[in-house]
Amino acid sequence: MGPLEEIIKRAQAGEARTSGIGGVNNGRLKSNPNDKPRDKIERSQLTRIGLLGCGGFGTVELWEHKKTKETYALKALSKGYIVKTGMQESVMNEKNILMMTNSPFIIRLWETYNGEKSLYFLLEPALGGELYATYNRRGLHGSEKHAKFYVAGVIEGFQHMHDRRIIYRDLKPENLLLNDLGQLKITDMG
Repeated sequence: MGPLEEIIKRAQAGEARTSGIGGVNNGRLKSNPNDKPRDKIERSQLTRIGLLGCGGFGTVELWEHKKTKETYALKALSKGYIVKTGMQESVMNEKNILMMTNSPFIIRLWETYNGEKSLYFLLEPALGGELYATYNRRGLHGSEKHAKFYVAGVIEGFQHMHDRRIIYRDLKPENLLLNDLGQLKITDMG
């Protein structure tokens, strides 16, 4: 488990290359207990780069901060669809859970925005895509070393959630994303 231990150590030391760990400090999100508080990221500070994906609730787009050039995934959730399907509590649960977590194995929530027709979550981008698609595209089925690596990431993420009395009920390869380094990120907390 060498690479996994390295990810955990870098995250604990505040040296993670990607912003995959989240927490709360005086109401402001921050990535690591050792990090300095970040300024609020306003939507006006972001530029749209392109579409990452579409789902039942809405879209996920890639956005870039105009000044820092950091990239983010902006998940737009249609208010009409949320109300029509009775998912208000689920959406609020997702936001609250993401704000409670502080793990390199759980997708990071940076900000939330309330628009006229949509709610928005500004998230860490998982540019490696879904684990499911990666396994199919690269033919990783049956690879013991890959299975161990990704299962260990899920276990670490679950342990972090269970320590906070959070139960995750939607484990499937489509809800396991990869960052640009191939590191696992649990998503879809709703």
